[in-house]
Amino acid sequence: MLRTLKNFSILLNALLLGACAGHMSYSEMNALMPVKPADKGRIFFYRPSPFIGNLITPPIELNGKPVGVSNPGTFFYVDSDPGTYQVACGNGDQSQTSFSLAAGEDVYVRTKVGGGSLVKSSIVTEVIPTGAAIPEIHGLNYDSTH
Repeated sequence: MLRTLKNFSILLNALLLGACAGHMSYSEMNALMPVKPADKGRIFFYRPSPFIGNLITPPIELNGKPVGVSNPGTFFYVDSDPGTYQVACGNGDQSQTSFSLAAGEDVYVRTKVGGGSLVKSSIVTEVIPTGAAIPEIHGLNYDSTH
């Protein structure tokens, strides 16, 4: 009986920690992120929480490969080799952007709902300068599902 209670307690703690990690803000997660490898750059993808468009959650593709989902109020990152990248998210004239990534560099890519209806809207995908991106991403939650 004591052993079962102990196992249950360990399982419960693990579940609670896992649930918390999925809802960490950028400021909390920033302290826990692994050090970026010296030969790679880090690409942050984020989407602020809008008043409308929360039902629209298209996949985000990096050079044609899915890396995550554009969920409102969240961010995630990927470490990538230096090079030229194209990001695509959803449909519309502004759903794609390109940039170059250098070793040691951080690039911030914001997705947001553009024009359209509540169910079908375009997504605006754009590279945001670090100084403007950090305040926007600060209160967003880390998306650990990518």
